[in-house]
Amino acid sequence: MGAKGAREKIKGGPEARRRHVMGAARRLFLAHGFHATGIAQIAKDAGVHVVQIYRDFGSKEDIIAAIAEDEVRASMEEATCAASGIGGVQGFRRWIRGHIDRQLHSDEPDLFLEIVAEASRNPRIAAVFQKVDSHARKALAEVFARLAPASVTAGELETQVELFITLTAGLYARMVAHPHLDKRSFVARIEAILEREIFGPSARTE
Repeated sequence: MGAKGAREKIKGGPEARRRHVMGAARRLFLAHGFHATGIAQIAKDAGVHVVQIYRDFGSKEDIIAAIAEDEVRASMEEATCAASGIGGVQGFRRWIRGHIDRQLHSDEPDLFLEIVAEASRNPRIAAVFQKVDSHARKALAEVFARLAPASVTAGELETQVELFITLTAGLYARMVAHPHLDKRSFVARIEAILEREIFGPSARTE
């Protein structure tokens, strides 16, 4: 399909166009890597003029920032909703299982590792990565505080959040380095560790 044909299919205004471009960029980043993907390639794939992409995002780094922030925001909103109201601890337990399951059956780990790799050599992407990580830590801390026993301190909550992120992010790398890993038993151990460390025997259920 030519660029003109693709442009004619983009409807819904500037926000829809931004999301369309983000989708095209995401596919290209996964296929070719962030470093090897240029704005011109993204424009061609999305069927949007290069000038328009620069108007909407400003730079390639801004595109990856928008993608990362969007995915983290959606995941943290799910976590907050799962732990709110009648869901409580059980709702959040289900979210944890779903969150880990998505890592096993989606391309999210590939994109995460691509961002990490680029962040190691690109200060602007490193800043984006740190900002997104900070947002995720804050959101998780709020959820954990809602569910944890009242005696848990702020320092303990911070450690729980870091443990959660370390275990789930580490799963990404292990899936790449050890693709034949017995995922079922490994994930069961991760869930058991998180269950013990986050909830404990006296977690609030309401």
